[in-house]
Amino acid sequence: GLTEVVAAQLGTIVYHQFVITKSTLLLGETYIRAIVTWSSLEHITTPLGTFENDLDAHMWFDNGSLSLHLYSGSGEGTNECNAAPNMCLLVDRRLGSGPETLDVSQLETNATYYFGVFNVNQVYDAVNYPRLSQLGAIVRLNDDTGLFETFHAPQGDGNFWYLFEMDSSGVVTIRNCLTDYPGDEIPTCPPP
Repeated sequence: GLTEVVAAQLGTIVYHQFVITKSTLLLGETYIRAIVTWSSLEHITTPLGTFENDLDAHMWFDNGSLSLHLYSGSGEGTNECNAAPNMCLLVDRRLGSGPETLDVSQLETNATYYFGVFNVNQVYDAVNYPRLSQLGAIVRLNDDTGLFETFHAPQGDGNFWYLFEMDSSGVVTIRNCLTDYPGDEIPTCPPP
C-alpha cells in the first residue's frame, strides 16, 4: 500500500487517497458501519429524462437456515438494529452525495454478511447511466474503534459494486468487483 504523512494548517480541509493492497481485514469485536457517498449532483440527466441521483447500500445476511437482504424498501424484519439480524439501514439518501449508512450492531453466530452498492441510476436509463466510478462512489468502513478503510468504486461497467463479505468473527474479505445487481441472491464476483 501507499503510506504518506499529511500535514495541514488549522482550518484547512485535506483529501487523501489510499491504495488498498490487502485482501483481508480484522474488525473490532462488535460492529461495522458502511457509509456510502457519491457525486453531489441531485439529478442525473440522460436522453430518457432527468432522474434522482441515487445509490443504495445493500447487505445480505446468511446463517445457513435464514437468509435476509437489507436495503431501502426491503420490508419488515430486515431492518433491525437491536434484534436479530442486528443490521439496519440508518440513513437512506436519494438526491446525490449521501451519506447512505448501514450498520451491523452485533455479529450473529455462524453468519456471513455481504455488502455492496447498487447504482439505482441504471434503473432509469440502462444504457446512458453514469458508472459508479464516474459518480465518485466511496465507501468508508468503520468498526467500534473508528474508521479503518476507505474504498473508491472500481472503473468499469456493472451496476453493482460488491465490496466485501464478513464472517461471524468479524473477519472481512474484500471482493471489490463490479457485477450485475444480484437481487435477493447473495452477490458474487464475475469469473476472471
